[in-house]
Amino acid sequence: MRYDNIKTIFLALFCLIKIFSFTTPCLAGESPPGDLKDYVIGPEDVVDLQVWGNDDMHRVVEVSKDGTFTFPFIDTVHAAGLTVGELEKLVRHKLSQGYFTNPQVTITISKYKSQKVVVLGEVLKPGSYIIKGKTHILELISEAGGLTDKAGRIVTITRNVFPQAVCSDNQSPQAQTTLTLDLDQLGGGSTDARYMVQDGDSIYIAKAQRVFITGEVNRPGQYPWDKGLTVSQAIALAGGPTKRGAMGRTKINRMEHGAELQLKPKMSDQVVPDDIIEVPQSYF
Repeated sequence: MRYDNIKTIFLALFCLIKIFSFTTPCLAGESPPGDLKDYVIGPEDVVDLQVWGNDDMHRVVEVSKDGTFTFPFIDTVHAAGLTVGELEKLVRHKLSQGYFTNPQVTITISKYKSQKVVVLGEVLKPGSYIIKGKTHILELISEAGGLTDKAGRIVTITRNVFPQAVCSDNQSPQAQTTLTLDLDQLGGGSTDARYMVQDGDSIYIAKAQRVFITGEVNRPGQYPWDKGLTVSQAIALAGGPTKRGAMGRTKINRMEHGAELQLKPKMSDQVVPDDIIEVPQSYF
């Protein structure tokens, strides 16, 4: 797989994900279609509540900074940290305590504002994005304008770890964990949980790793490193040797554990990121 195919692969995978109907990240103030009963509500989310058969009970409210809102007959409701489904059950239970008989409550999120992630590195529009529930990493990258020409395949996600699986808005993370993902491993619209971003994630798209090719080659310079790249393939990227190039005496300068090594590789040997490949001049 060559580096210059990454954008084509990215677009194809993104289309597959759309076919499988993953959730879509939203910018502030947007109201995406559909409803997620497992979406965890947070401060600044705008909630639409309906009690069927009681139009005068219809309310559209914003969850306050302290995670609450008010509703007729039941006053203050603490919503932050509850899923949409759990909030429906809570409101239904409170209304049934002497006010209504078997009330039918439907709740949707009118505007998603509480769940935010940060996208940095090699994307065209780095910054903060609002998501609704679990969102696929490729959708988030697309929302951030896609990859730059310098982007590599490695994505690093820094994620908060909370003491409980479902957290209220006033909890603080106990620690942070780091996930390292390879976009090349995505295939067939993967639904692997590792590729689903979460509230509070910080996502960094690293630059592509490079190798440097010098000496008697037609186009000396730096070139994208790819898995399995061999010495001969790397030299081919640089336009191959000149007429004066001595391929048989090619050298590699490599840093290992802080020490610089000079290697005499075979043409079939694989190179590693940051290798400096030098094709010397022929004696003849």
